[in-house]
Amino acid sequence: MSPQRWILLALCLVVPAVSYRVGGPALWAIHGGACLVAAGLALWLLHEDGMLIGALQYRSADFTLAIVAASAIYLPVAAIFQYWIAPVEPDNIQRLCSARGAWIPRPDVHGVGALGEWVRDRACEAFYRSAGVRGWQRGALVLLVAAAEETAWRVGVQRMLAERLGKVRGWLAAAALFGLAHAGTGNATVGLLALFAGLVFGGLYIVRAAPASARDDEEAAPAFGTLHLGQGRLIPCLVAHCAFSWFFFYQRPLFAIRTDLIGV
Repeated sequence: MSPQRWILLALCLVVPAVSYRVGGPALWAIHGGACLVAAGLALWLLHEDGMLIGALQYRSADFTLAIVAASAIYLPVAAIFQYWIAPVEPDNIQRLCSARGAWIPRPDVHGVGALGEWVRDRACEAFYRSAGVRGWQRGALVLLVAAAEETAWRVGVQRMLAERLGKVRGWLAAAALFGLAHAGTGNATVGLLALFAGLVFGGLYIVRAAPASARDDEEAAPAFGTLHLGQGRLIPCLVAHCAFSWFFFYQRPLFAIRTDLIGV
C-alpha cells in the first residue's frame, strides 16, 4: 500500500479521537483540517487511477435516494431520543444538557430507563464538546466537515478496502472502521451512531455505483473496476452525509439546548 494511503487511513482513524478530546473550537479546526487533507489525498489517488470524473457523475434519483438514506438515519435516532432518551416534559427540562452531561437526571429510573439515562449523558457530553462554535459558522463547518469526511471515507478508505476484500466485505469493514474511529473518542454513543451511519452511507456508495462497463472484465481495467460493481460514485453519499449532519447537528438538534446552562 502506498504511503499516501497509509497517511489517509491514519488520518481517518486517529483524528476523531484527538479532536474530540480537545473539544471547543479546536475540535472543528483539527477535525475539519485533517478531513480536508484526507479528502484531498483520496481525490488525488482517484485521479491517479483515472476514476475521478466517473466518481463525480450525477445520475437521476441521486438526490432522492440521498435524502432517503439521510432520513433512514436521522428519523429513527430522533424517535429514540424523542420518546426514550430525552422525552419532552414540562418546560422541556429533561432535554437540557449541562457541561457534565444530562442537566437533571430523571429520578427512580431502572433497567432500560437507566440505559437511556446513560446514553443521554454521553450525548450531552458530545454536544458540549462541539459547542464552541455556534450560529452560521457552525452550520458552515457542519457541511464542510461532513463533505470532507465522506469523501475521505468513501473514495479513500472504502474503495481501498473493496479492492482487497470485495465490495460487500469492503463496505462492512469500512463501516466497522468508521464506528471504531469514532468509538476512539471514548464515547460509545458517538461510536454507535457512526457505525450506523457508515453502514448506510457505505451501502449507498455501492447501490449508486456507476454501471460496470465491458472493459471491467479485462485486466486493463482499474483495480476497483475488477470488482464487477462498476465504480462507486461520490455525489449521492455527499448529499446524504451533508443532509444528515445539517439536521442532526445544526438545523434540528435532538436536545433543546440552553447555552447559558452549559457555560458556552
